[in-house]
Amino acid sequence: MNLRPDTVEGTHVHEIFPEEVTRARKEHFKEVVSSGGPITFVDSQEGIWFENSFYPVLDESGKVVRIVAYIRNITEQRRVTEALRASEEKYRTLAEAAHDMIFIINRNDRIEYVNSFGANFLKQAPQQLVGQPRTRFFPVHESTSGE
Repeated sequence: MNLRPDTVEGTHVHEIFPEEVTRARKEHFKEVVSSGGPITFVDSQEGIWFENSFYPVLDESGKVVRIVAYIRNITEQRRVTEALRASEEKYRTLAEAAHDMIFIINRNDRIEYVNSFGANFLKQAPQQLVGQPRTRFFPVHESTSGE
C-alpha cells in the first residue's frame, strides 16, 4: 500500500487499514492513550512483518488528542535475520560435533567462541573462556607462526 501524506493527513487509521489489521493494534493504541507515552512493537499480517511505533500528540494539559503511527515493513530484514540465525545454528552444531578444538579469536586477541571439545581440553566451561586473552592459554611462541 503506497499512501501519500496529502491523502491521509487527519484520517483515522481505521479508514485506511483493513479491520483485521486495526483490531490487532487497538490494544496498543489504548496503551498509548492511557500511558501518554510512545510504544514500539512488531507484528505480522499475512506473512508480512511490521515494526510499529505509536507516538502520542498531547494538548496543553497533557491529554492525548492524537496518535501518530509510524509503521515500517521489516519483512526482508526478518528474512535475513532468520537466515543468519539458521546459518549460525548450523555452524554451532557442526563446531560442537567436531573432535577438534575450535576457537574464534577477536581483533583484541580475546576468545570470542570455543567449542565444547576445546573447553574440555582446557578443563574449563566455554563461558569461562570467552573474553579471556588467547595468550593465557596459548603462549605467544606456541600460537604464532613464522616467528
